[in-house]
Formats: sequence, C-alpha cells, structure tokens
Amino acid sequence: MRPVYLNNGTSIRRFHVFLFADEPARAPHIRALHIDLRQPTPAQNHDEDCSLLVHILASCKHLEHLTIAFHQFTLPIVAEPSFLHTVNAISSLQSLSVRSTSYDGISLLPSFRIPLRSLSIDANNVTYSPRYPANLKEFLPHAVVLTLETLELDRFAVDSPDTQVIGNHLMPLTFTMAPYTAVRSLSVASFRGRPLLDHLQHLFPALEGTLDIGWLNFWTFENRHDDIRTTNQRIQDGDGGRAWRKLDRVVCEAPAFYVLALRCPIRLAMIYCGPVEHYHYVAVALRENPVPRLKLTLYHQPGMFAGLFSTELAGRLTHLTLCVLYSKNYEYSPPGQSKNATPQFR
Repeated sequence: MRPVYLNNGTSIRRFHVFLFADEPARAPHIRALHIDLRQPTPAQNHDEDCSLLVHILASCKHLEHLTIAFHQFTLPIVAEPSFLHTVNAISSLQSLSVRSTSYDGISLLPSFRIPLRSLSIDANNVTYSPRYPANLKEFLPHAVVLTLETLELDRFAVDSPDTQVIGNHLMPLTFTMAPYTAVRSLSVASFRGRPLLDHLQHLFPALEGTLDIGWLNFWTFENRHDDIRTTNQRIQDGDGGRAWRKLDRVVCEAPAFYVLALRCPIRLAMIYCGPVEHYHYVAVALRENPVPRLKLTLYHQPGMFAGLFSTELAGRLTHLTLCVLYSKNYEYSPPGQSKNATPQFR
C-alpha cells in the first residue's frame, strides 16, 4: 500500500484538485496518507492549507494509515480544532504516526480519540529527556490504550530516578502504571537507563511480536553490564508467570542483548554487534538462548567471528544473515600485506 505524500502547500492544492475532480471514484482508494509540513510555510497560507487538508481527510473515509509531520512553525495547521476533529471522525483509521521538529508532538495525542492499533511518536530538535511511563499515561488517551497493539517511540525509559517510599522500600513509579494489555510489539529508537524486565513485563504483559530497543543509552551503567544481566535473570527466576512466553523478533545492539538475558523463545534476533570487544556479549547470550534465525551486523576486523557461533547455537540455527561493514581505507594490515589492500574473507 503506497501512501499519498503531501509535503507542501503546492502538493496539497494539486492533490485536492485531483481528488475532487472525481471524488466518488478516487477517494475510496486512499488508504494511506503522509502529510509532511516540516518545511516552514508562510503563516498567511496556514488557513488555506488547513482547510484543504480537512476537506481531503473528510473525503477519505477508508483511510487506514496516517502520518502527520510538522514543524513548530506549522503547528497551527495540525493543532486547528477542525483538523483534529476531522481526523477523529475517520473510523477506519488503524495507524497514526506523529513526526515533529522543534516541538514535541506527543502533546497532540490527548486530542485523538481513535481506537488505534498502531501509534508512532518521534520528535526532533527538542530538549532531550526520556519518556517515562508516567509521560505516556499523561498523554495517551484511554481509547487508544485499550486497542493499541504496536507502539513506536523515539525514546523511552523505565528505570526512573523518581521513586516513592512505601514502608521502608523504594517502589518504582512504573509499577503504579496501568499496563498496556493489548500491545504486542514495542520499538524504541533510544532506550535510556537500565532495561529492567520486571518494568517492561509489567507495562507490556502481552508482548509477543517485536521488541526493538534500538540504541541503549546507559553509559553511566556501562561497567555494570553483569549486574544488570544478573538482575534480569533473577527477575525471570521469580516472575510469578509474568514473563513473556515468546518473541517473534528482537532488535538491539550487543550489550542490550546481553543485559536483557531473555529466556523466552525468540524466532529472529537482529543484533548490531558494534566494536569487536562487544562480540562476547552476543556469544554468551546466544549460547544461553540460541535462536533459529539470526542477523548480525558487524565490522570486518580481526577476530570478528571468534567464539560467536557456539555448539548450542549451531544446533539451533537455520537462517543466518551477515551484514559486514568495512571501509576501503582499511587500516589493519597483516604482515606482508599492503596497507591499502582490501580485506578478504577466509
């Protein structure tokens, strides 16, 4: 399904003319629409652009996928009540993606009352701070929470520094949040802090599709990989039936795969290995929980495959994809080989 792209006032006006030249025949076929307003436009055109977009959206009664991308300067268009009301009236809408620049688009979410199946949030050029579960609870409407199956976030953290004292114990705020019981897949571009399984399993108890935690931004804990891994293993030892039963796909970098210490069956693991000193993280995790399908992204360098493929993994693996990265300006030169020689597989 190819979306219709509207990325400026000119394309909006042209598509409006095209659509309404034969609306009964054309509008029912519009299933995906990508509205990209991230390029600032003259303020005097905002009212006209908004009016045309409202007219277009109102006619697309079979629309299933909608992307709204905007800049701080074009916020008045997408925040216009008539625009939001029209989007809320599209009963067929299943997927909503909000992309914003110089403004956090999550603040628009309370305006939506659509029972979505998929939601994606991404904000660029804004003050960086993690999105904690409490932030999601504040902005996600109840109607969306009940039906949401796929959640994609630009950044997320469950290891909150804010805690409550209950008795003599520190109780993380995560456990006071209602779980997202319908979510099957979670993708995070940048995960901040420790990826603690008890927090994640509490928030997303039905997760069974994709777990993608992207780049793990926990540099303050980089000397505590073993401690975090042990914590997650202990959580799975005493989870009381809360552990995920299976995951279709896990996407992350090597240290994250190691500290997660997942024990549930994983159909496909897609691991970015990073520098060679991180490869042992992958080797240990795959030895303890071998997967049938594996994709590794790694740099061509000495020792790149050493110890990666254990006996346990070899007995389970049926599909292997290797993405090997190297530069023509390769600096490593074995004895007797030209410094500029292209590296060879052996």
